[in-house]
Amino acid sequence: MKSIIQTECVCFFCGTTQNLERHHCIHGTANRKLAEKYGLTVYLCRRHHEEAHREKATDRILQVRAQIAWEERYGTTNDFVAVFGRNYLWQGNDTTEAGNGENDPAVQAREASK
Repeated sequence: MKSIIQTECVCFFCGTTQNLERHHCIHGTANRKLAEKYGLTVYLCRRHHEEAHREKATDRILQVRAQIAWEERYGTTNDFVAVFGRNYLWQGNDTTEAGNGENDPAVQAREASK
């Protein structure tokens, strides 16, 4: 499926059109297939693709953006957790209970995207 996160074939982070690779924002054996099914992919240049696999913070940015895009198109946070098994919008990532989220950069990013 086409990406629901980006429409242009450019690096999600730097905008270059050189040396692009497709990246599944939600990964792991089963989740990679689900990311493909729901369009949770982005294009990354080689440098940013390597960074996404090496740096947890970069990976988290993509996971959060993927969840926001999924919820805008398909359903609620609870629906996302039912499909993918975790809530990337909450820093703890191991429960659906997010508290008030005021200090969580993922929640702040989501609010800013509204």
